[in-house]
Amino acid sequence: MYVRCASAAVIVYDTTIRKSFEAVKEWVAFTKEHSPKAEEVMLCLVGSKADMKAEREVTLEEGQAEADRLGATFMEVSAKEDTNIDELFRMIATSLVDREEDGLDINQNDSGLDGTGCGC
Repeated sequence: MYVRCASAAVIVYDTTIRKSFEAVKEWVAFTKEHSPKAEEVMLCLVGSKADMKAEREVTLEEGQAEADRLGATFMEVSAKEDTNIDELFRMIATSLVDREEDGLDINQNDSGLDGTGCGC
């Protein structure tokens, strides 16, 4: 996994497998450990398979509580039913643009770029 220049980290767990939810803490720790500017990385916690209500092992409330604890945004999605997929990416893009407008000069000099388009 590459997180060095990441502006956002989308951490996905399967709502039908509690063990995947319990691994969220490890993925957040990994992200923070490997990102030089971890405090600036937007965290987004995503519960997948929201359509599988009968098999659910992690409640919506548990997911939201964990996201709140982490300071992350939260959403549940269903690829099967195409629920909240576009909304997830739209929300991430909007949040990142809003953050950039609040704190970054988008017209800054590109002299720090290494030729690949990444100034990292």
